[in-house]
Amino acid sequence: MLGDLSLAGVFGLVLLGSMCLGAGKTSADVVYMFTDGRDGSHPLAGLVEINGNFYGTTMGAGQFGAGVVYELTPQGVETVIHAFRAGADGDGPAATLITDGLGNLYGTAIFEGDSICRCGIVYKVTTTGAETVLHRFTGGSDGAYPYGSVVMDSAGNLYGTTMRGGKNDAGTLFRISPDGTGTVLHSFGGKKDGSNPFAGPIIDAKGNVYGTTISGGAYDQGTVWKYIAKGREKVLYSFGTTGDGTMPYDSLLRDKYGNLYGTAQFGGSNNAGTVFQITPHGTERILYTFTGGDDGCMPVAPLMRDPHGNLFGTATGCGEYYGTIFKIDTAGTFQVVHEFEGLLDGFQPNSGLLEDENGDLWGTTWWGAPAAIAFTTAAALSSELASKNFGNAGTKRRCETRKVCSRKS
Repeated sequence: MLGDLSLAGVFGLVLLGSMCLGAGKTSADVVYMFTDGRDGSHPLAGLVEINGNFYGTTMGAGQFGAGVVYELTPQGVETVIHAFRAGADGDGPAATLITDGLGNLYGTAIFEGDSICRCGIVYKVTTTGAETVLHRFTGGSDGAYPYGSVVMDSAGNLYGTTMRGGKNDAGTLFRISPDGTGTVLHSFGGKKDGSNPFAGPIIDAKGNVYGTTISGGAYDQGTVWKYIAKGREKVLYSFGTTGDGTMPYDSLLRDKYGNLYGTAQFGGSNNAGTVFQITPHGTERILYTFTGGDDGCMPVAPLMRDPHGNLFGTATGCGEYYGTIFKIDTAGTFQVVHEFEGLLDGFQPNSGLLEDENGDLWGTTWWGAPAAIAFTTAAALSSELASKNFGNAGTKRRCETRKVCSRKS
């Protein structure tokens, strides 16, 4: 479904037709451009779909200058459903939302909340805009500055992380029960433990929780960790050995065999980042090392897997222009799907990707004219594209020219 893609963007006021971008690239549609006004600006978060519409957050702007939760139709109509007011309401929602299947959305805001610490909140908001603050962090044992998304288990408990606070001021793993009770499950920063988790966690069917930290571990270059449902955290892998990557910034992806997949922002043989796999026993395998050239660099977003097991992600920098969308299979074969051009289709894609029911990919970029962009890629173009193939090592490139530049009506 996702072998050949065209790209659309969320940052524009007007829906644009697909653009032929030249050899080896997909076409791009800008779906919506944020104006840096009441509609919001600078989304770090990706999108979630409910009943055919998309929901996301922006860190900045909005009516009160503290970010927004928005709804976006496939036709490019954006509606702000909640504008953060700072103060007790929170400020700076950076994480991708999750949904409980009942029309409720859950997320985090990095700042404000508690009147003294101003260390962030966990919130619930309906698609009609009714917001409930579930927890205000105090900066003490409960943690501070939740950057990542939360995840929900089958009983309705929310799990998340904070980047600071806790017993060692190196972050926490927390749980919030349906009745609003907050519990710190783990304080990071102990001996050889990870520190400063930016990423939200994931959870398996047995209730085990997995995540990353950007620092700490045996080499102080970040970790992949597991919290066992019975109440113990352990480091599965410490980054910092030769070529393995450093500073894993975002959430993991888990397959049916228990293997974990993610990206490291830096490190690798070119210090431009890596895509990695961690087995259930803690063995790391590097799937791809970024060169810092046309393939991109600094991947900070979570990966997405299609029904065939292919991985898709974004690199926030490098490329011919301003970041890339890439595809990689579990054998390490790498393809650039799209290279961002800046004002035309956005730049710095920090968010993960979402696949809709048609096999199109949707996402956002941090910048774009005038403020930022959300985009989609069309699977219908797959037979027309020949993307750049860098191979596993990223040192040899083969470019083929696309013969047809398809356009959407």
